[in-house]
Amino acid sequence: MTVLSWSKIYGHKNQKEYFQNIITQGKLHHAYLFSGPPGVGKETFAFEVAKALNCLNLTPQGACDHCQSCRSIMGFTHPDILLLKPDGGSLKISQVRDFIRQLSWARVTGNFRLGIITDIHLLTEEAANCLLKTIEEPPLHSVLLLTTSQLHQVLPTIISRCQPFHFSQLKKEEVVQFLENVQGLSKEEALVIAEEAQGSIGQAITLVKEGGKAREQALYLWQCLNKGQSVLKLGKWLSSNQGYFSEIILFLERYLRDVLIWKLGGSETQRVIFFPHLLKFIKEDSARLKQETCRKLIVLLEDLMDSWSRNLNLDIAFISFWFKAREEIENGD
Repeated sequence: MTVLSWSKIYGHKNQKEYFQNIITQGKLHHAYLFSGPPGVGKETFAFEVAKALNCLNLTPQGACDHCQSCRSIMGFTHPDILLLKPDGGSLKISQVRDFIRQLSWARVTGNFRLGIITDIHLLTEEAANCLLKTIEEPPLHSVLLLTTSQLHQVLPTIISRCQPFHFSQLKKEEVVQFLENVQGLSKEEALVIAEEAQGSIGQAITLVKEGGKAREQALYLWQCLNKGQSVLKLGKWLSSNQGYFSEIILFLERYLRDVLIWKLGGSETQRVIFFPHLLKFIKEDSARLKQETCRKLIVLLEDLMDSWSRNLNLDIAFISFWFKAREEIENGD
C-alpha cells in the first residue's frame, strides 16, 4: 500500500489513515467537510490531500514534494487547485459563482481539480444555496474540501451532502514535536509554548512569532493590578499592545483559571492547569485571593474581551475593567 507523506501534519492519525486508503483504492467521495477548533491543521490537511492526489511521482512515502505539481501546490499556483476564502467577514455569492464557474473548467495538468473552501460557516444564505448543487454533484474529476471551526453554524443541507471529519485539538506532545522539528525550539521552550497553545499549532506559531510578548505583558498587567497602579499611567502601554490585546487578556484569564483550580483542588489539579511552569506564582495567588474574587476577575476579563470583539471604545472598556478589578482584588485579599 502506498503510504502518503504528511510532513506538514502533526496528529490526526485516523484522518491520515482514511485518506491513505481511499486514495490508494481510488474511492474518493465528492465532497469532504473538515471541522474542528481553529489552528489544528484543517486547511493544511486539505492541501496535503490535494498534493497527494496530483503528485506526478508518488514515492513509497507518498507525495514527492519535488515534482512540478507538488511545488506549485505548495506555492499556491497550481492551476487545478482553487482556494476560496472569506472576503470581509463572509463568503459572498459573487465569490461562490466565480468559484463554481472555475471548478467546471477542464483539468489543466492535474489528475483532479480540487476546490478548497475555508470557513464554510461564513457563507451568506444566498451563497450557500448557490453552492448546494455543486457540493452534491461537483464536475467530473473534481473534489471539494470544506473547512469550518463553527460546525453548528453550517447549514444542515451542506453537512448532509459532505463526508464529515472532525479534527480535535492536538496532544501536547504533538505540538512539542512540531515546535522542535519545524520551529527549531529547544525542548524546554517547546513545552512552555505547547502549554499555552492548548492543542493548536496555529496558536503555537503565533506565540513563537510574538516571542512570548503576550505572556510577558499579561504578567506585567497582573502585577500592575495587584500593586494598585493608576490606570491613567497605562495609556501608553495600552496603545502599544493593542496588536496583542486579545492574546494578553486570554493569557491572563487562563492564568486566573489556574489560580482558581489550584485553590479548589490543590496539588491534585496540577495535571489540568494551563501553566504548570508558573506554578510558584499560581500557588502564591491562590493562597492570597478568595475563590469568589478569582471568579469575578475571570468574568470581568470575559466582559472586556467581549467589548474588544464588538469594537467598542477600548480605552473606556479598559478603564471600567480596571476599577472593577481593583475593587475585587482589594476586597478579596
